[in-house]
Amino acid sequence: MRLPKRREPPALETPEAPDRDRTTTAEGSPNGSAASIADNVLDFEFVDGVNGADPFADESFESARPAPESRPPEPTHLADYERAEDMLHPEPEPSDANRAIVQPAPSSLGRTMPHSLEAEEYLLSCCLLDGADVISRARDAGISPRSFFDSKHGVVFDVLCRLLDAGQPTEMANVAEELKTSRQLDQVGGYAFLAQVSSRIPTTAQAGYFIDKVREQALLREIIRTATSAVEDCYGFSGGIDEFVDGIRERIATVQVGHGTSAILQLAGKRAGVGRVINAAQVRFALKGTPVCTAGNIAMVTALQKVGKSAVIGAMLGAVIGGPDCSGDCLGFSSANPAGLAVLHLDTEQAPADHELLFATALRRANRSEAPAWLYSFGVKGIAVDQLRRLLTRLLRETRKIHAGIHSLFLDGVADFTVDPNDPKDVNPFVTQLEAIGSEFECTVVGVLHLNPAPQNQSTKSRGHLGSQLERKCEVDIRLTKDGDGVSTVFTACARHSPIFEQHGQRFRFDKDAMMHVSLDGTAQQAKDERKAEHLREIAEEVFGEASSLRASALVSGIKSVCKLRSDSGAEDKKGQMARLGVIQKCAGLWTLTK
Repeated sequence: MRLPKRREPPALETPEAPDRDRTTTAEGSPNGSAASIADNVLDFEFVDGVNGADPFADESFESARPAPESRPPEPTHLADYERAEDMLHPEPEPSDANRAIVQPAPSSLGRTMPHSLEAEEYLLSCCLLDGADVISRARDAGISPRSFFDSKHGVVFDVLCRLLDAGQPTEMANVAEELKTSRQLDQVGGYAFLAQVSSRIPTTAQAGYFIDKVREQALLREIIRTATSAVEDCYGFSGGIDEFVDGIRERIATVQVGHGTSAILQLAGKRAGVGRVINAAQVRFALKGTPVCTAGNIAMVTALQKVGKSAVIGAMLGAVIGGPDCSGDCLGFSSANPAGLAVLHLDTEQAPADHELLFATALRRANRSEAPAWLYSFGVKGIAVDQLRRLLTRLLRETRKIHAGIHSLFLDGVADFTVDPNDPKDVNPFVTQLEAIGSEFECTVVGVLHLNPAPQNQSTKSRGHLGSQLERKCEVDIRLTKDGDGVSTVFTACARHSPIFEQHGQRFRFDKDAMMHVSLDGTAQQAKDERKAEHLREIAEEVFGEASSLRASALVSGIKSVCKLRSDSGAEDKKGQMARLGVIQKCAGLWTLTK
C-alpha cells in the first residue's frame, strides 16, 4: 500500500509587529535558537562559574530540533499520517474577538515579544486530548502558565494542571466547569474559545514539537526581559563595579536554557556502562597512609572548640606544600600537588595575627621558607555572607585559569558562608553549591565546623542544619577529640572508604618549645594500653609483695583481695589483662612479674 504524497506543513505564523522591525521569523523565532542566544548573552563567562553551569546540558538537542522551515516529525503509521494531514490544514484563523484577552504588547525596545499563538493553541489542544501524558511532558520541559504569551492560554493550562493533580479528567467539559466556578470562563472567551482550541488537532503525535516551540518562545522573552533590565541598570549605575557585574551575572545565569526536554537525553552524559572513560578518584590527602580526601568530594573537619581544628588545617596545608617527600611534622597527613594546581584557604574565624601564624606554621611543617605561587590563603573574617559567596566563585574561576585547575579548597569556618546555619532555605542551596564546586573544579572541598557542645567531650553532632546536610553529603568526617592530658586524636568518624578508628588515630599535643602542635608516638590505643599497664603493674606489685613467683590460685586470690572484688571471675579477668599487657609472665607453671 502506497502512502499518499507528503505535503509540507504550513509554518506557524505570528502577528506582525507594530512597525517594520521584527523580532521573529516566519516561525515566530529570532534567527537562532533560544539556547544559542542565551549562550551568546552569557559568553563573557556568565556560565563559567558554579551557579551558571548547566550540568545536564546536551549539545545534541539543538541539532535535533526542527529547523524553522522544516516540518514536525513524521508519523510512522498510516492512521497517524492521515490524522496529521488534517492537522497540517487547520481551520481558518479565529476572529480577533476570540484571539486574546490581552493583545500582544510591544517590548521596551518597540518590538513585539517573540511568541507563537498557534503553537500555544495546538499544545492546549493536545492537553485536552491526552492530559496525563502531554501535561506531564510539558511540565518536565519547564512549561508553566506564565510560559504562554497569551494570558488566556496560561489560564487554561493552569486549570488543566490543577485537574490533573486532582486526578480529574482533563476534558473540555471539566475545564469549562472549573473556569466557570472560578469566574474565568468569560475572561478566556467562553465555550466558543474552548471549542475552538479543542478542535485544533485530532492527534497528539506532534505534541513534543509544540512543547518545544512554546518553551523556546518563553525563553526568548525571558532573555529579552533580563537583558533589557540589565541595560537599564547600567544606565543607573552608581558605584561598586565588581559587585554590580556579579549581580548582572547572577541574573543572566538564572535564565534556564537547558537543552532538551527528555530526561534520558539530559542525563546521557552521566549514564553508566556506555563506554565513558572514568578516571580513578585522585587522592588529595591521606592520614597515616590511608586516603581520606579525593577530588570531587566534600570533607569535614569537626571538633569541639579548642581541640585542634586549626592545627589540622595547618598540617594539611603543610602536607601539600611539602609534597610526598615532606620530612616535617604534618600530624600524620600527606599530600602531593605535582601539577601545581591552585590550593585555596579562606579563614573566616581567626584574627589577622592568628591567621598569619597558622600560615607561617604550615610553612614550618613543610620545612619551607616561602610559599609556592599556587597557594592562596586569605583571612576573610568580617566579610558579609553574600560578598563572601561572590568572592569565592570569582576566586575559583581566576585561580583555575592561572594554574589550570584547583587542587583543594579549605573553608575554615564554613558556617560563616551562610546567613543562618539552621535555615534550610539558605543551607541547602549552599551545600549543593559546594557539591557543584567539587564536581566542576575536580577539587576537594574541606569545611571546618564545630560540634554541638556536650559534657566529657562526647558530642557527635555538628552544629545546625548545615552540619546535618554536610554529614549526609561528605566523603569523610575528620573528627578530633581531646583527653584530660591535653592530647588530641584525629581519626575518621565516618568515611566512604577505609575508616581510621579513634583507637588507631594520630595523636598530637601542643609543645611550648616548638610553639606548635607536634605528633606523639603510638596510637591512642597504645597510649591507653600503656596507662592501663601502669595501673595493673601497681596492683601486681602489691599482690606479689616480696614473693618472686606465685601459683595461679594464689595470684587470683591476691588480686581479689587487693582490688576488693567479690568474685573469682573478676580477678581472673584482671590476671588476663596483666598477661596480655606484659605485666606478668608464666614460667615453669608459676607467674612472675616482668622486669
